Amino acid sequence: MFGGSIRLFNFRGVPVTISIFGLLLIVLFWVLPTASNQSYAQVGANSLLIGVGIGVGLVISIIIHELSHAITGMLFKARVTAIELNVLGGATYFDSKPKSYYLDALLSLAGPASNFVLWFVLKLAYQGIENSVRQGGGSIELYIILGQLSFINLFLGIFNALPGFPLDGGQAVHSFVMGITRNSRFSAGLTMVTGLSVVAYLGYNALRGGNFGGVGTFFILYILFWIGSSSVALWQQAGKPVKIPPTPRQQAERQQKESEDRAKSHPGQIPFQQGRDQLLSRDYTGAINSFNQAIQLEPREMSYLDYRAYAFAQMGNYGQAITDYNELLEKNPNRADFFAARANAYKSLGNFEAARYDVEKALSINPMEGQAMQLQSELNKQVR
Repeated sequence: MFGGSIRLFNFRGVPVTISIFGLLLIVLFWVLPTASNQSYAQVGANSLLIGVGIGVGLVISIIIHELSHAITGMLFKARVTAIELNVLGGATYFDSKPKSYYLDALLSLAGPASNFVLWFVLKLAYQGIENSVRQGGGSIELYIILGQLSFINLFLGIFNALPGFPLDGGQAVHSFVMGITRNSRFSAGLTMVTGLSVVAYLGYNALRGGNFGGVGTFFILYILFWIGSSSVALWQQAGKPVKIPPTPRQQAERQQKESEDRAKSHPGQIPFQQGRDQLLSRDYTGAINSFNQAIQLEPREMSYLDYRAYAFAQMGNYGQAITDYNELLEKNPNRADFFAARANAYKSLGNFEAARYDVEKALSINPMEGQAMQLQSELNKQVR
């Protein structure tokens, strides 16, 4: 019911998304309880404004935390593929990591470090307006929001720095020990011990003094299970035999064989790849000729037609692009991206009614279709 995610923005080509379930938890655990807090109303503050401010500030704090990982990774020549805000806070995904274990440890600690910096900055801002608020001249809502966000970032920094895998601190411990020992089994074992120690410590304190209610208790138990199971899984994985990666020559030979096999079963692949290269160099006429050859060789391969439609649209031949998208949609009536692409072609020709129809079809199939959402916003600005 609450699956899926919302794309917030791109950072250097890396998509930054927030899961719908994670956003719902922020609303349930932070915005709504704060908005219904009567103690704020008693001091003349707008509790709803405070709740929304804390919720937005928490999202921004998590984004900064994950961007700190991403930026540090980029500085260390690691390849970032995605950044996601989720039920557990956030995660930055890497296709490759730094070559040095010590640099990898610094990459892990960059996130908590950003929270400590935010805590210090927000605390200074909080203290800076304190006198003004006490004298009745400042915004009491801003004063409360800054104070709460300062504490939240201090908590996030301390929690993420704990040596429990896969928290940032646990990942740093594993990388640092690997850098010293170069022994994956020992490093994973030590990391498992620190992780289970964190679980025991947090669990003991939660049971001793916590009164979190049903949902809060369930969430804490889930966090503890996540840390404990991940720490054990790391140790178990380290005990499995390591597959020796292929040499560069073996990789090249395998790629050549795969290419030859693909060319035999898909004869249109060669002109298709040529067409894709021509698209990148903006040789749209050459790309269309190559895609035509690919389509003649494999008339049933829809990806060739899809690329040709895109090439037609890029060179401004929207009528031909629409013709291709019509054929694609006849055979693929549930492809939201095809409806969105055809809507864009209709919009470029000034046929806004047809474009609106295709946008509505695309969003009925996939409410989160990015191009359709953008087109809907643009079309709403047009005079009906």
